[in-house]
Amino acid sequence: MQEKIKTFIRFSLASRKYLLGVSCINKKAKLVLIAKDASPRSKKMYEDKLSYLNIKFLEVCSKEELGSLLGKSEISAFGFTDSHMAQAIVKEIKEDENNGKKLKK
Repeated sequence: MQEKIKTFIRFSLASRKYLLGVSCINKKAKLVLIAKDASPRSKKMYEDKLSYLNIKFLEVCSKEELGSLLGKSEISAFGFTDSHMAQAIVKEIKEDENNGKKLKK
C-alpha cells in the first residue's frame, strides 16, 4: 500500500473519522477500503451493500497489513467518513494506476 494512503488512514484514526468492519455499511461512509484477501462472501456482502448505498469502495492490501495500521491483527474493511480525505485517496490511487500522470477532467 502506498505511504500516502497509510498517512490518510493514520489521519482519519487521529481525527476519529473512520469506521471499521461491518459498521462501514453506513451512510456516513464516503469511501471504504476492502482487503484483497477478504473472503469471497465478505467481499460480495460489502460490494452489494455499498453499491446499494452508492458508496465508493476499493480493494487494497491484505487484511494483516490493514489491521497492522490499526493495531489489530486483521481487518477486512476500513471506512472514511471525511469526504475530503476520501477524494484525496481516490485521486492518489488513480494517479498511481496511471504511473503518476494526472487524469484530465
